[in-house]
Order: sequence, then C-alpha cells, then structure tokens
Amino acid sequence: MHIGKHFSSVKRFNFLVTLSIIAILVSTLLISLGRIQNQIETVKLNSELMNMRLQLRDAWGHRSVLEQTGLSKTKSAINPFMLLKPYPDYIGEYAIKPDDTQSVWYFDTTKKQAVYILKNGDEQRYKLVNSVEILLVE
Repeated sequence: MHIGKHFSSVKRFNFLVTLSIIAILVSTLLISLGRIQNQIETVKLNSELMNMRLQLRDAWGHRSVLEQTGLSKTKSAINPFMLLKPYPDYIGEYAIKPDDTQSVWYFDTTKKQAVYILKNGDEQRYKLVNSVEILLVE
C-alpha cells in the first residue's frame, strides 16, 4: 500500500512539471506571436506609405501635365486620400479620432493630417509636405 501512494505522488509531480513546461512554452509562443504581429503591421504600414507616395507622384504628375496648379498653393491642407484611388483602409474625414477603430486610415480635418490607427490604439500622423511626399509628424 505504501508503494502505491508514493507512485501516485510521483505521477502527480510529473504531471505538474509537464503542465508547467507546457505553460511556459505556450506563453513564450504567445509573446513571440504578438511581436510578429506588430512587425507585420509595421511592414504593412510602410508598404502602404510607399504605395501612397507612388500614387501621389502619379496624381501630381497628371495635374502638372494638365496645368492644374491651383491645388499646389494649398497642398498642406489637402487630404491626400482625395488624390489617391479608392483606398481600402481609409474610413473618411474626422475632426476627432473615431472610436473603436484599429488598423485604419482617416484624415484629421482639424490638424490636416493623415492618421493611421494601430491595432494597439496608438496612432501615427502623416502630413503632405509637398506634391509627392507624405511624412511622419513627430
């Protein structure tokens, strides 16, 4: 009888050790996945910015050829999304940050800036500084 109790406690100990190891591995995996998601979002944002810059160059080039220079005087106040083809993650113009949104673009009509809302709720602001360049506002 005494051997049975000892064997049972050894099994429980082994089971607890196994569960602890699995919990540590799962938590490490979840932390790594979180980092990877943040890196993916950064890469996505950078590729969207490059795409926007290329589209802006194209739009301003067409305007220059057609001699539509009236917009160049007010380019700092222009919503760059109005110059782009329909943009998939653009939700519109707002005076304040829209509630419950993530991974989307909007145009802040108060500060005249393009804003990207990250998944964690933070935002990155960009301003059209010349006819072809949209830069991060610090």
